[in-house]
Amino acid sequence: MQRATATRLVRGLALCIAVLVIAGCGWFPYRVARDAFDGSTQVFYYDLEGVNTKRPLRYALTVGSTPRDVFLVFTNATNLSIVAPLVEVRSEVGVSEPAPSDLLTARGLASTTVGDRPPVIVDNPHVREWEPPPLESAGARSITPQEPSFAVSPPNDTNVNDVATFIASDGEVYVDVDATLVFERTVGGLELEIWVETSEYDPGPITYDMVVALADNFLKDGVDDIHTWVGEVFGRTWSDTASQLYGNLIPNQNNVTIFLHDIGGDGPGGIIGYFWSKDNFKSTGQGSVTTSNERVMFYLDSETLAAGEGSWDITDPWPNEMVSTLAHELQHMINYHERSVLRGAPTVLWMNELMSLAAEDFVEEKREMTGPRGVDPGWSGGDGSAGPAGNTD
Repeated sequence: MQRATATRLVRGLALCIAVLVIAGCGWFPYRVARDAFDGSTQVFYYDLEGVNTKRPLRYALTVGSTPRDVFLVFTNATNLSIVAPLVEVRSEVGVSEPAPSDLLTARGLASTTVGDRPPVIVDNPHVREWEPPPLESAGARSITPQEPSFAVSPPNDTNVNDVATFIASDGEVYVDVDATLVFERTVGGLELEIWVETSEYDPGPITYDMVVALADNFLKDGVDDIHTWVGEVFGRTWSDTASQLYGNLIPNQNNVTIFLHDIGGDGPGGIIGYFWSKDNFKSTGQGSVTTSNERVMFYLDSETLAAGEGSWDITDPWPNEMVSTLAHELQHMINYHERSVLRGAPTVLWMNELMSLAAEDFVEEKREMTGPRGVDPGWSGGDGSAGPAGNTD
């Protein structure tokens, strides 16, 4: 999902959206033809080359005599560090000037800022550019299938306090990260393992209680949990069928692994989690991925989980962001299995991100927390509505 910033300019009855792609350079104002409403709701799109601080955009919109809501949405498809543009409003009638609280930022492959905290990026843009190898039909393989040579100990053959090395992403490069198995739990035949970067674990910022709190939200016997909620909507994380269909995919170990490490080395915020289908491939043999950890797994940022307020609690803003990210990345994990592997129909990026945001939102409503829509569950009484009028969150 592209980074997006929306600015609410005029309160009223209708809606207009102008999409502007910021790129290039220049020296004189960039002007587009004047737009005008001829209906109750309209959308105007522009792809603008050459707009920057030295060559600002001059845009005119006629809204008529009826009060209307006008939104400007700025997107940039190639630069995740784009700064929100300065918007100056000149009008012949009264208009509410944009306030800091009106600057919204999209989720997914985008950044969000909460208060004075640094922006976060859910999903790794470098992983999104990774192209997996073709799936090798198990029935058409020309070589004898090889047993997986797991980069870390295979699930069901591990014990708490085991150590191993995971292959992760640090920007555009692969990194070897030493890890310790901190937690194991099996519920309904599914085993959950939580590994933590060794230097990040006690006496590092991550404590055992933090790991347990994360696990209790994801998978816990006898209670509703994120794995159950998201799984019942979207499907399974992995299956015997997957490896029976394709010889270069790992076998089903009935395991989900969460790996907590300091993603990017930048403290709380930044990239806070990602799923990477490389780990669903064998690391040796035909059609293999040598950097695979040979696990059904996703990655979370340890520094963001540990950044509580005062006495740490899982409902603090930073840790709660990580709980929401569990739902986001779990949907991606399930989506890869159900769509790409079993049906040969990968989901386009924008729809995949939309589904993960939806997963976050209904999980947060069940937890009675505010999800990506910015709707406090108490507003709607749990009915899934948009809440009261005038919600700018």
